[in-house]
Amino acid sequence: DDAFQHLKVSAGLNILLTEFSTLFTEDNVFPAGNLREFRSNAQKASCIVITKTPESIVAEGKEELIRKIRHYTQTRIFFSKYHYLSPVPLTNKAKMLGIKKDVTVLLLTGIAHPQPLIEQIKSQYSRVELIRFPDHHAYTERDMEIVYQKYCLKNPEQTIVFTTEKDASKLVAIQLKKIVSLLPIFMIPIEVEFLFDQKDNFNKIIQDYVRENERNSFVLGTKN
Repeated sequence: DDAFQHLKVSAGLNILLTEFSTLFTEDNVFPAGNLREFRSNAQKASCIVITKTPESIVAEGKEELIRKIRHYTQTRIFFSKYHYLSPVPLTNKAKMLGIKKDVTVLLLTGIAHPQPLIEQIKSQYSRVELIRFPDHHAYTERDMEIVYQKYCLKNPEQTIVFTTEKDASKLVAIQLKKIVSLLPIFMIPIEVEFLFDQKDNFNKIIQDYVRENERNSFVLGTKN
């Protein structure tokens, strides 16, 4: 998010992530927008990864995005998407209840752009209700009481709670344990996949950097 501002950190490899729906080329520096750097500073990046790219993107759309970025940098550009895995029980109540076919899903999120996840869940379940908190939200007991109240208003035997990996890491806080344990909460794991057969090329950038760094360390006599 803000690695370029850490002047004391001299990174050897910078990977700039920019979301498909909110490309940095269309944004402005804070407070006019969300950027913490001018667009021109994209030239500092070793490569750029466009995240959350819809699979439906066609060649023309891909080239248009590349043209927009080429106004600011000539570095390598990759396209990636999220692949959502099967829900994993986070609470004992979730383990006992399981996931039935015709359930109501309360989708609990505290992420900046939950739309891809919402679309994924809605494609699988007919009744989905979003409970959205701000990005980087630190959940409180009061927050979870609100979630629990919404859960109780439904049919508890036919209602489950889905949340993200990011949110799940916050829900296991000791101060939330009592109320969280009352809910059948499932975590949705994600994997990142590269489109257009770019995975090997991206991995090569990382591997080449690591090998070069190891060689330099050996020459300087700092290799462990």
